[in-house]
Amino acid sequence: MAAISPHNVAYAKGTGAAPTLVDDQTNPLPVTNVTPTGAATATYIQGFKTVAATGTPELMKATTGLVSSVVIQGYKAQGTLNTGNVYIGSVVTDATDPIAIVPGGSITIDAPPGKFIDLNTLYIDVATAADGVGYFGVV
Repeated sequence: MAAISPHNVAYAKGTGAAPTLVDDQTNPLPVTNVTPTGAATATYIQGFKTVAATGTPELMKATTGLVSSVVIQGYKAQGTLNTGNVYIGSVVTDATDPIAIVPGGSITIDAPPGKFIDLNTLYIDVATAADGVGYFGVV
């Protein structure tokens, strides 16, 4: 049997058919369907957080919000970019938090395997009053 590389997937163009795994000579390979058992469905935490005044950091989420990964974006509301930078950190400081997000920019924070990030431990500070962040986390 020929070696299989990650690039050995053929698509039946224009047919809408599922992809077929092939060997290096384009011969179809047998595929066994596996149905996972006990697979959990991911849940999500999402929202927006605005900060009323510059120089007064606020918690990103008022209650515990444990996630394995979170995307944080510089938006004050859905579809509304910030005017200035947003700063994110783990302590209450005044615009000296280690991560700055430009308007519309984003960062992704991933927890180490087996650990979680609590959104209730991240502080948001803003360069312009009423700016903030949108966030989407995978539990």
